[in-house]
Amino acid sequence: MGKKTSIGIPKSISLDQKHILFSKQTTRVKGEWKLKPRGKNPPHSLLRIPLALLTIKIFINKVINKKIMGWNFEPKILLQGINEPQAIPYIEAMQSYDMTQLAGISSEYVGESYHNIKIFDLVTEAYDQLNGITTTIIFNEPNQVLDSALEAINAGIKQIIINTNDIPPLDLFHLTTKADREGIKILGTNKAGILIPEKLNYGVLNPQLYQPGSVGIINYGNSNLSPELALLLQDDNQGVSMVVNLGDATFKKVDWEMLLVTFNQHKETKSIFLSINKLLHLDYEKLAKIILEFAKKPVVIRLLDPDNLNEAISLPQPRIITDQIPLHLNQVKSPQMIVEYWQDQGLDVVAFSSEK
Repeated sequence: MGKKTSIGIPKSISLDQKHILFSKQTTRVKGEWKLKPRGKNPPHSLLRIPLALLTIKIFINKVINKKIMGWNFEPKILLQGINEPQAIPYIEAMQSYDMTQLAGISSEYVGESYHNIKIFDLVTEAYDQLNGITTTIIFNEPNQVLDSALEAINAGIKQIIINTNDIPPLDLFHLTTKADREGIKILGTNKAGILIPEKLNYGVLNPQLYQPGSVGIINYGNSNLSPELALLLQDDNQGVSMVVNLGDATFKKVDWEMLLVTFNQHKETKSIFLSINKLLHLDYEKLAKIILEFAKKPVVIRLLDPDNLNEAISLPQPRIITDQIPLHLNQVKSPQMIVEYWQDQGLDVVAFSSEK
Protein backbone atom coordinates (compact mmCIF):
# COMPACT_ATOMS: atom_id res chain seq x y z
CA MET A 1 0.00 0.00 0.00
CA GLY A 2 1.29 3.46 -0.87
CA LYS A 3 2.41 6.19 1.48
CA LYS A 4 -0.35 7.48 3.75
CA THR A 5 -1.56 11.04 4.12
CA SER A 6 -1.94 12.81 7.44
CA ILE A 7 -5.40 11.30 7.91
CA GLY A 8 -4.25 7.80 7.18
CA ILE A 9 -5.66 7.33 3.62
CA PRO A 10 -3.26 6.06 0.90
CA LYS A 11 -2.33 8.62 -1.75
CA SER A 12 -2.98 6.04 -4.43
CA ILE A 13 -6.72 6.13 -3.68
CA SER A 14 -8.83 8.46 -5.85
CA LEU A 15 -10.78 11.41 -4.44
CA ASP A 16 -14.10 9.55 -4.74
CA GLN A 17 -12.59 6.51 -3.08
CA LYS A 18 -11.20 8.67 -0.27
CA HIS A 19 -14.70 10.09 0.34
CA ILE A 20 -16.17 6.58 0.57
CA LEU A 21 -13.43 5.31 2.86
CA PHE A 22 -13.52 8.39 5.07
CA SER A 23 -17.28 8.30 5.53
CA LYS A 24 -17.81 4.55 5.84
CA GLN A 25 -14.59 2.67 6.51
CA THR A 26 -12.47 4.85 8.80
CA THR A 27 -12.04 5.21 12.52
CA ARG A 28 -10.12 7.57 14.76
CA VAL A 29 -7.22 6.30 16.84
CA LYS A 30 -5.26 8.71 19.08
CA GLY A 31 -6.41 11.77 17.10
CA GLU A 32 -5.61 10.22 13.70
CA TRP A 33 -8.08 8.77 11.20
CA LYS A 34 -7.24 5.13 10.32
CA LEU A 35 -8.73 2.65 7.87
CA LYS A 36 -10.99 0.16 9.64
CA PRO A 37 -10.67 -3.58 9.03
CA ARG A 38 -13.13 -4.91 6.47
CA GLY A 39 -16.47 -6.09 7.81
CA LYS A 40 -16.65 -3.52 10.64
CA ASN A 41 -19.60 -1.09 10.96
CA PRO A 42 -18.97 2.61 10.28
CA PRO A 43 -18.34 4.64 13.42
CA HIS A 44 -21.55 6.18 14.81
CA SER A 45 -19.78 9.45 15.67
CA LEU A 46 -19.31 10.15 11.96
CA LEU A 47 -23.04 9.74 11.38
CA ARG A 48 -24.18 11.79 14.35
CA ILE A 49 -22.61 15.04 13.08
CA PRO A 50 -24.56 15.37 9.80
CA LEU A 51 -27.74 14.10 11.48
CA ALA A 52 -27.40 16.70 14.21
CA LEU A 53 -26.85 19.46 11.65
CA LEU A 54 -29.88 18.28 9.67
CA THR A 55 -32.03 18.31 12.81
CA ILE A 56 -30.94 21.87 13.63
CA LYS A 57 -31.66 23.00 10.07
CA ILE A 58 -35.18 21.50 10.15
CA PHE A 59 -35.86 23.18 13.51
CA ILE A 60 -34.71 26.58 12.22
CA ASN A 61 -36.87 26.23 9.09
CA LYS A 62 -39.90 25.43 11.22
CA VAL A 63 -39.32 28.52 13.36
CA ILE A 64 -38.92 30.74 10.29
CA ASN A 65 -41.97 29.31 8.55
CA LYS A 66 -44.08 29.67 11.69
CA LYS A 67 -43.53 33.42 11.78
CA ILE A 68 -46.52 35.11 10.16
CA MET A 69 -45.63 38.09 7.99
CA GLY A 70 -48.07 40.94 7.37
CA TRP A 71 -48.74 42.61 4.03
CA ASN A 72 -45.84 44.56 2.54
CA PHE A 73 -47.10 48.04 1.61
CA GLU A 74 -44.12 49.14 -0.47
CA PRO A 75 -45.89 50.93 -3.37
CA LYS A 76 -44.26 49.10 -6.29
CA ILE A 77 -47.15 47.57 -8.16
CA LEU A 78 -47.47 45.64 -11.41
CA LEU A 79 -50.76 45.61 -13.32
CA GLN A 80 -51.09 42.46 -15.43
CA GLY A 81 -53.74 42.57 -18.12
CA ILE A 82 -53.68 46.36 -17.83
CA ASN A 83 -55.47 46.72 -21.18
CA GLU A 84 -58.52 44.68 -20.16
CA PRO A 85 -61.73 46.79 -19.98
CA GLN A 86 -62.40 46.06 -16.30
CA ALA A 87 -58.95 47.41 -15.39
CA ILE A 88 -59.60 51.02 -16.46
CA PRO A 89 -61.67 52.20 -13.44
CA TYR A 90 -59.16 50.60 -11.08
CA ILE A 91 -56.26 52.33 -12.82
CA GLU A 92 -58.01 55.69 -12.45
CA ALA A 93 -58.75 55.00 -8.77
CA MET A 94 -55.11 54.12 -8.07
CA GLN A 95 -53.75 57.09 -10.00
CA SER A 96 -55.96 59.41 -7.94
CA TYR A 97 -53.62 58.53 -5.05
CA ASP A 98 -50.56 59.70 -6.98
CA MET A 99 -49.09 56.20 -7.03
CA THR A 100 -46.27 56.68 -9.49
CA GLN A 101 -44.41 53.36 -9.12
CA LEU A 102 -46.75 51.46 -11.42
CA ALA A 103 -45.84 49.18 -14.30
CA GLY A 104 -48.03 47.31 -16.75
CA ILE A 105 -48.13 44.09 -18.73
CA SER A 106 -50.71 44.03 -21.54
CA SER A 107 -52.36 40.98 -23.06
CA GLU A 108 -52.06 42.59 -26.50
CA TYR A 109 -50.00 45.39 -28.00
CA VAL A 110 -51.01 48.84 -26.72
CA GLY A 111 -47.77 50.76 -27.23
CA GLU A 112 -45.02 51.75 -24.82
CA SER A 113 -47.43 53.22 -22.28
CA TYR A 114 -51.08 52.95 -21.30
CA HIS A 115 -52.85 55.62 -19.24
CA ASN A 116 -49.39 57.08 -18.54
CA ILE A 117 -48.14 53.74 -17.16
CA LYS A 118 -45.06 52.22 -18.79
CA ILE A 119 -45.72 48.89 -20.50
CA PHE A 120 -43.27 45.97 -20.45
CA ASP A 121 -43.18 42.76 -22.46
CA LEU A 122 -42.05 40.57 -19.56
CA VAL A 123 -42.60 40.64 -15.81
CA THR A 124 -38.86 40.26 -15.23
CA GLU A 125 -38.23 43.45 -17.23
CA ALA A 126 -40.69 45.41 -15.10
CA TYR A 127 -39.25 43.90 -11.94
CA ASP A 128 -35.73 44.97 -12.86
CA GLN A 129 -36.83 48.44 -13.99
CA LEU A 130 -38.47 49.20 -10.61
CA ASN A 131 -35.68 47.50 -8.65
CA GLY A 132 -38.15 44.93 -7.37
CA ILE A 133 -41.95 44.76 -7.31
CA THR A 134 -43.84 43.83 -4.16
CA THR A 135 -47.37 43.32 -5.52
CA THR A 136 -49.09 42.43 -8.77
CA ILE A 137 -52.78 42.95 -9.53
CA ILE A 138 -54.12 40.60 -12.18
CA PHE A 139 -56.89 41.69 -14.57
CA ASN A 140 -56.29 39.05 -17.26
CA GLU A 141 -59.00 36.85 -18.73
CA PRO A 142 -59.80 33.79 -16.54
CA ASN A 143 -57.84 31.30 -18.64
CA GLN A 144 -54.76 33.56 -18.54
CA VAL A 145 -54.66 34.16 -14.78
CA LEU A 146 -52.62 31.08 -13.90
CA ASP A 147 -49.86 31.82 -16.42
CA SER A 148 -49.76 35.47 -15.36
CA ALA A 149 -49.52 34.59 -11.68
CA LEU A 150 -46.82 31.96 -12.24
CA GLU A 151 -44.78 34.45 -14.29
CA ALA A 152 -45.04 36.94 -11.44
CA ILE A 153 -43.99 34.35 -8.85
CA ASN A 154 -41.04 33.21 -10.95
CA ALA A 155 -39.91 36.84 -11.30
CA GLY A 156 -39.80 37.23 -7.51
CA ILE A 157 -43.13 38.94 -6.71
CA LYS A 158 -44.46 37.77 -3.34
CA GLN A 159 -47.96 39.32 -3.24
CA ILE A 160 -50.76 38.70 -5.73
CA ILE A 161 -54.18 40.35 -5.90
CA ILE A 162 -56.60 38.70 -8.33
CA ASN A 163 -59.32 40.94 -9.74
CA THR A 164 -60.57 38.39 -12.28
CA ASN A 165 -63.56 36.13 -11.67
CA ASP A 166 -64.54 32.65 -12.96
CA ILE A 167 -61.02 31.23 -12.99
CA PRO A 168 -60.95 27.51 -13.90
CA PRO A 169 -60.99 25.54 -10.63
CA LEU A 170 -57.93 23.42 -11.44
CA ASP A 171 -55.95 26.52 -12.40
CA LEU A 172 -56.76 28.13 -9.07
CA PHE A 173 -55.94 24.93 -7.22
CA HIS A 174 -52.55 24.72 -8.94
CA LEU A 175 -51.84 28.39 -8.17
CA THR A 176 -52.80 28.25 -4.49
CA THR A 177 -50.81 25.05 -4.00
CA LYS A 178 -47.67 26.68 -5.42
CA ALA A 179 -48.32 29.86 -3.44
CA ASP A 180 -48.64 27.94 -0.17
CA ARG A 181 -45.43 26.06 -0.91
CA GLU A 182 -43.43 29.21 -1.69
CA GLY A 183 -44.94 31.61 0.86
CA ILE A 184 -46.80 33.80 -1.65
CA LYS A 185 -49.65 35.96 -0.35
CA ILE A 186 -52.83 35.89 -2.46
CA LEU A 187 -55.98 38.00 -2.21
CA GLY A 188 -59.00 37.22 -4.33
CA THR A 189 -60.47 36.26 -6.59
CA ASN A 190 -62.89 38.80 -8.10
CA LYS A 191 -62.50 42.46 -7.10
CA ALA A 192 -60.03 41.89 -4.29
CA GLY A 193 -57.98 44.87 -3.12
CA ILE A 194 -56.54 46.89 -0.24
CA LEU A 195 -56.99 50.56 0.56
CA ILE A 196 -55.44 52.86 3.14
CA PRO A 197 -57.51 56.05 2.78
CA GLU A 198 -55.59 59.00 1.34
CA LYS A 199 -52.34 56.98 1.27
CA LEU A 200 -52.31 53.74 -0.74
CA ASN A 201 -54.68 52.02 -3.13
CA TYR A 202 -54.20 48.44 -4.30
CA GLY A 203 -57.24 48.07 -6.51
CA VAL A 204 -60.23 49.50 -4.60
CA LEU A 205 -62.85 51.56 -6.41
CA ASN A 206 -64.31 54.87 -5.22
CA PRO A 207 -61.55 55.67 -2.72
CA GLN A 208 -63.06 59.11 -2.12
CA LEU A 209 -65.89 57.46 -0.16
CA TYR A 210 -63.55 56.25 2.59
CA GLN A 211 -63.05 58.78 5.36
CA PRO A 212 -59.77 58.22 7.29
CA GLY A 213 -60.25 56.88 10.78
CA SER A 214 -59.34 54.05 13.14
CA VAL A 215 -61.60 51.15 12.08
CA GLY A 216 -60.12 48.42 9.88
CA ILE A 217 -62.51 46.58 7.53
CA ILE A 218 -62.13 43.01 6.27
CA ASN A 219 -64.84 42.36 3.69
CA TYR A 220 -65.59 38.70 2.92
CA GLY A 221 -68.07 37.71 0.23
CA ASN A 222 -69.01 40.94 -1.57
CA SER A 223 -66.51 43.68 -2.37
CA ASN A 224 -69.27 45.99 -3.62
CA LEU A 225 -70.43 46.47 -0.02
CA SER A 226 -67.21 48.10 1.19
CA PRO A 227 -68.27 51.70 0.36
CA GLU A 228 -71.58 51.10 2.14
CA LEU A 229 -69.73 49.90 5.22
CA ALA A 230 -67.52 52.99 5.12
CA LEU A 231 -70.59 55.27 4.86
CA LEU A 232 -72.20 53.36 7.72
CA LEU A 233 -69.17 54.13 9.87
CA GLN A 234 -69.32 57.79 8.87
CA ASP A 235 -72.91 57.95 10.11
CA ASP A 236 -71.50 56.88 13.46
CA ASN A 237 -68.74 59.52 13.24
CA GLN A 238 -66.06 56.92 12.55
CA GLY A 239 -63.59 56.50 9.72
CA VAL A 240 -61.64 53.73 8.04
CA SER A 241 -57.98 53.01 8.75
CA MET A 242 -57.68 50.26 6.15
CA VAL A 243 -60.03 48.13 4.08
CA VAL A 244 -59.25 44.68 2.70
CA ASN A 245 -61.61 43.27 0.10
CA LEU A 246 -61.18 39.50 -0.11
CA GLY A 247 -63.21 39.34 -3.30
CA ASP A 248 -66.66 38.07 -4.18
CA ALA A 249 -65.54 34.49 -4.78
CA THR A 250 -65.20 32.33 -1.68
CA PHE A 251 -63.26 29.76 -3.67
CA LYS A 252 -59.89 29.67 -1.99
CA LYS A 253 -59.03 29.58 1.66
CA VAL A 254 -58.32 32.89 3.37
CA ASP A 255 -55.04 33.60 5.15
CA TRP A 256 -56.73 35.02 8.25
CA GLU A 257 -53.50 34.90 10.24
CA MET A 258 -51.70 37.17 7.76
CA LEU A 259 -54.64 39.59 7.68
CA LEU A 260 -54.86 39.91 11.45
CA VAL A 261 -51.10 40.36 11.77
CA THR A 262 -51.31 43.11 9.11
CA PHE A 263 -53.94 44.98 11.13
CA ASN A 264 -52.00 44.38 14.35
CA GLN A 265 -48.98 46.09 12.80
CA HIS A 266 -51.01 49.01 11.42
CA LYS A 267 -50.78 51.75 14.06
CA GLU A 268 -53.81 53.71 12.83
CA THR A 269 -56.11 50.70 13.28
CA LYS A 270 -57.69 50.53 16.74
CA SER A 271 -60.45 47.98 16.02
CA ILE A 272 -61.36 45.51 13.25
CA PHE A 273 -64.71 45.18 11.52
CA LEU A 274 -65.07 41.73 9.88
CA SER A 275 -67.97 41.79 7.42
CA ILE A 276 -69.17 38.34 6.29
CA ASN A 277 -71.64 37.87 3.47
CA LYS A 278 -71.41 34.09 2.89
CA LEU A 279 -71.39 32.48 6.30
CA LEU A 280 -71.61 28.80 5.35
CA HIS A 281 -68.49 28.97 3.18
CA LEU A 282 -66.33 29.55 6.25
CA ASP A 283 -64.60 27.09 8.52
CA TYR A 284 -66.18 28.93 11.44
CA GLU A 285 -64.36 26.98 14.18
CA LYS A 286 -60.97 27.67 12.61
CA LEU A 287 -61.82 31.35 12.15
CA ALA A 288 -62.78 31.67 15.83
CA LYS A 289 -59.55 30.01 16.90
CA ILE A 290 -57.43 32.29 14.70
CA ILE A 291 -59.17 35.46 15.91
CA LEU A 292 -58.66 34.49 19.54
CA GLU A 293 -55.00 33.60 18.94
CA PHE A 294 -53.83 36.34 16.56
CA ALA A 295 -56.04 39.42 16.99
CA LYS A 296 -54.39 41.98 19.27
CA LYS A 297 -57.18 44.52 18.69
CA PRO A 298 -60.97 44.27 19.21
CA VAL A 299 -62.77 42.37 16.42
CA VAL A 300 -66.47 42.75 15.63
CA ILE A 301 -68.04 40.21 13.26
CA ARG A 302 -70.92 41.64 11.24
CA LEU A 303 -73.11 39.14 9.37
CA LEU A 304 -74.71 40.71 6.32
CA ASP A 305 -76.76 37.63 5.42
CA PRO A 306 -77.22 35.56 8.61
CA ASP A 307 -80.15 33.64 7.11
CA ASN A 308 -78.01 32.66 4.09
CA LEU A 309 -80.68 33.78 1.64
CA ASN A 310 -78.21 34.84 -1.07
CA GLU A 311 -76.68 31.38 -1.14
CA ALA A 312 -80.10 29.74 -1.26
CA ILE A 313 -81.18 31.62 -4.41
CA SER A 314 -77.83 31.67 -6.23
CA LEU A 315 -76.78 29.09 -8.78
CA PRO A 316 -74.20 26.49 -7.68
CA GLN A 317 -70.61 27.35 -8.57
CA PRO A 318 -67.84 24.92 -9.62
CA ARG A 319 -65.67 23.96 -6.66
CA ILE A 320 -62.61 21.96 -5.81
CA ILE A 321 -63.52 18.99 -3.61
CA THR A 322 -61.42 20.26 -0.68
CA ASP A 323 -63.21 23.60 -0.86
CA GLN A 324 -66.57 21.88 -0.44
CA ILE A 325 -65.74 20.37 2.95
CA PRO A 326 -66.38 23.47 5.15
CA LEU A 327 -69.56 24.23 3.21
CA HIS A 328 -71.07 20.76 3.65
CA LEU A 329 -69.98 20.50 7.27
CA ASN A 330 -71.49 23.89 8.04
CA GLN A 331 -74.79 22.94 6.44
CA VAL A 332 -75.25 20.45 9.27
CA LYS A 333 -75.52 23.48 11.54
CA SER A 334 -77.83 26.44 11.08
CA PRO A 335 -76.40 29.97 10.80
CA GLN A 336 -77.84 30.69 14.21
CA MET A 337 -75.91 27.79 15.73
CA ILE A 338 -72.70 29.17 14.22
CA VAL A 339 -73.41 32.60 15.68
CA GLU A 340 -74.07 31.05 19.08
CA TYR A 341 -70.80 29.10 18.84
CA TRP A 342 -68.86 32.30 18.14
CA GLN A 343 -70.56 34.08 21.01
CA ASP A 344 -69.78 31.18 23.35
CA GLN A 345 -66.13 31.60 22.35
CA GLY A 346 -66.30 35.23 23.45
CA LEU A 347 -66.46 36.80 19.99
CA ASP A 348 -68.49 39.95 19.37
CA VAL A 349 -71.07 39.16 16.67
CA VAL A 350 -73.68 41.48 15.14
CA ALA A 351 -76.24 39.78 12.90
CA PHE A 352 -78.80 41.61 10.80
CA SER A 353 -81.69 39.22 10.22
CA SER A 354 -83.93 39.48 7.20
CA GLU A 355 -86.93 39.30 9.53
CA LYS A 356 -86.12 42.72 10.96
